[in-house]
Amino acid sequence: MDQYELSPGLDMEHGFIRHIQQHQYSRKQLDEEAALNKEQTARLTRGVTMQSKQTASVYQPPGRRGPESSAATGQRSDAGGQRLNTGGQRSDTGDMSLSQEEVDIERYVAEARPYILEALQSLGNVSNTCLKSVAEVIVNRAWEDIGYYRTAAAMCQIIAQKEYEQQVHDVIPTHTFRRSVMETCADIFKNHTELREHGINYWIEFIRFLSEIYSQIRSGTRGLRGIYDILFGALDVLTKPPCIAAFDEVELLCSVLRDVGHSLEVDSLDQMNNLIASLRDAFLEPQTEEWARGMLLEILELRASGWKLSPSVAEYYYGGSES
Repeated sequence: MDQYELSPGLDMEHGFIRHIQQHQYSRKQLDEEAALNKEQTARLTRGVTMQSKQTASVYQPPGRRGPESSAATGQRSDAGGQRLNTGGQRSDTGDMSLSQEEVDIERYVAEARPYILEALQSLGNVSNTCLKSVAEVIVNRAWEDIGYYRTAAAMCQIIAQKEYEQQVHDVIPTHTFRRSVMETCADIFKNHTELREHGINYWIEFIRFLSEIYSQIRSGTRGLRGIYDILFGALDVLTKPPCIAAFDEVELLCSVLRDVGHSLEVDSLDQMNNLIASLRDAFLEPQTEEWARGMLLEILELRASGWKLSPSVAEYYYGGSES
């Protein structure tokens, strides 16, 4: 029996078990925080799509609402005179402030309202999780509520500018809001066929929002310029069936290129060349209607003349000189 010595047992002095316990406690804390963030995000986004779809058919831009509809949303008819305090800053795109009536906060899901207002006014106390949800609900309302795209773009510009100023000296800036805006737009465009089938007006409003936010942030706000990649993709879709056979979509294509065609070409000449090639193919396609060819020809001539028509061509299309 002497050849079998008793085991000295585990040496607990090194504190290995204590480190394991601390690690388990830290993991438990991280899991609890992740669960809380997930629940918070769910509360922000729950019911947003359903609420918007139920009211989209009767939505009117704030400027066209009467006293009855203002009362129905819990707003005063004189709310347009009150402006949100968004910092009082100005950018190259103009006054960075919005009226309460323009924002129309009551139409957002209740859980999201305080975070949206906080992001517009100070941003500092809004967590990245909530900021991501704010971006999603603003972008989704931009296409779900007809006529809201300009306000949604202005809101994105204000919040994106505040985020840039807040993180400009950070070693590794997160750009959570800006990244979330672009990711949400990219996801919507990825499913553009289903969106158009759901309602052409929704598809048109989405492209208007892309054009508006691109126009607003191009010179005044950093970090969102990648949005033009999605805008180019959407415009290219408009040059192909079935969009090219719909007057509203062809008119939208031409309108966007009249407004921001030159800027888009400056930002990405290669993508503009590809888009113009698609326009030319659509113009030459035998099935393209005559009215559509006339509209496409105007844009082809506008681009060929450096995005400024000569007086004679402007007289032909518009009955006056092109400014």
